[in-house]
Amino acid sequence: MLPAVRALPIAWPSSTLAAAALVGLVALVALVALVALVGCRSGPKVASGGHEAGVDWIDIPGAGYALAKTEITVGQYARCVERGGCAAYKLEGIEWKERPWIADARCIWGRRQGLDDRPMNCIDWNQADEFCRWVGGRLPTKEEWIKEASNGGQRTYPWGDERPDCERAVMDDWQTFEGFEDRKGCGAGDAWAVCSKPAGNSAHGLCDLAGNVNEWTATQELQETPPRYNLGGSFENPGASLRAGFLLINPTGFRIHSLGGRCLKPR
Repeated sequence: MLPAVRALPIAWPSSTLAAAALVGLVALVALVALVALVGCRSGPKVASGGHEAGVDWIDIPGAGYALAKTEITVGQYARCVERGGCAAYKLEGIEWKERPWIADARCIWGRRQGLDDRPMNCIDWNQADEFCRWVGGRLPTKEEWIKEASNGGQRTYPWGDERPDCERAVMDDWQTFEGFEDRKGCGAGDAWAVCSKPAGNSAHGLCDLAGNVNEWTATQELQETPPRYNLGGSFENPGASLRAGFLLINPTGFRIHSLGGRCLKPR
């Protein structure tokens, strides 16, 4: 039988222990610095839905922000609801002034299959604001909205000064569709897929700033219970309502089939 082998304690010099501790500390500091550097390079944090909703952002030169190319779409809003960022509350009906909520077939949410590219209508101000925050942004102010729609005050309409028609906007073109049972929405009686009228795009390429659906803004009217401004005109409006500065004011709980929203994202 071999004799048992007993491990002998090793006495490390104190200088060796100190050196090892120093190396470990340096390594830890380097790791922390690397993590911080990677974090800085990854950019600012945004809300959880920023990369999931599929919003196409367009940077506005010199403005310090980007605007969504399109109105909030049904597909984008559905992803927000699926991920718990938005409320699917009363989306299948309208509610305005003193009238109670009623179902409305023109609210796209109730018939949304295959219509992901339509503008999300029948949302109140809080739902539009909630979505924009979920994608890391906010609703634009009326000044920011009008600045883009008028190209800084140089255009009557997003595309220029030519009279609105169905080549440029989804609207109530009563001259072209006179006699139609429903001439709204260029004869369709409804909102169209976003960006269906590229001839009506703004100077920076935003779609549907005139027509399709009106859009909520962040700006409040100065009242004790302030409503919010919305702009842009809708598929139910004739040309005069599509001017860049044409304002509507509605309570934050107002919802209707001709009203949606668009988001802004600070840079």
